[in-house]
Amino acid sequence: MAKLDIDKKLAAKKGRPMSRFMGSALRTFLATPNSKKMNLEVIDEAGMKDVKGPFVLLSNHTSRCDWQYVALAVKPHMLNYVASYIEFHRAHMHMIFDLTNVIPKKNFVADAHCIREIISVIKAGGNVILFPEGKSSISGTNQPVALGTGKLLKHLNVPVFTTTITGGYLSNTQWNIADRPGKVIIRLKQLFTAEETQTVPAEEMEQKVNEAIYNDDFTWNETARVKYKGTEHIAEKLEEHLYVCPKCGRELSKQ
Repeated sequence: MAKLDIDKKLAAKKGRPMSRFMGSALRTFLATPNSKKMNLEVIDEAGMKDVKGPFVLLSNHTSRCDWQYVALAVKPHMLNYVASYIEFHRAHMHMIFDLTNVIPKKNFVADAHCIREIISVIKAGGNVILFPEGKSSISGTNQPVALGTGKLLKHLNVPVFTTTITGGYLSNTQWNIADRPGKVIIRLKQLFTAEETQTVPAEEMEQKVNEAIYNDDFTWNETARVKYKGTEHIAEKLEEHLYVCPKCGRELSKQ
């Protein structure tokens, strides 16, 4: 019954801009100390302090901590995050998502309700962040952005910015949630003006988004040589992500 109640509540949910009080509290008491521990460096090439909203922000998705890095990169602006519908059914996440007006998105399908909430937030003067790959990285690099991203940007008709996170996957791997402090860099750029979203073809916009947010943590660190601190437990659960034999190269083989 509890799950059904949440489904009903989400179906009736209206898009409202992030509360400045809640956004500031999360930024101050969670994002700032955690990002400092991870040695976050923000490279702002967009001049966010002078940007006037509303706008859309698109980012690569490296780990569960990305929201913290993004929140600091766009300071002083508030953001409405779009998160997986499934996450709202986690007991420890539902309340905080509700308080911060997080927008639910059903995975791997078109979601008209999600789009209506995004439009509502934008019309009310809020800013929305999307992780257009649809899920966090499984390998330290990107997946293609979801089809339809370009059409959505055209419909919203607001400036589009991007953040590219580097080092996030190596700091918080998929197989082990333990923090590995080393270095995280987030670079912020403006990708399109509102006018450009109306003139650039949707398919071309999606390609430009793919290019703008592309990152490969392992390739980057071949040169950067950042050391990530770990413990003797850092490889725990790694076997759940391995599917290629390192000796023969066969997939899904125990030989």
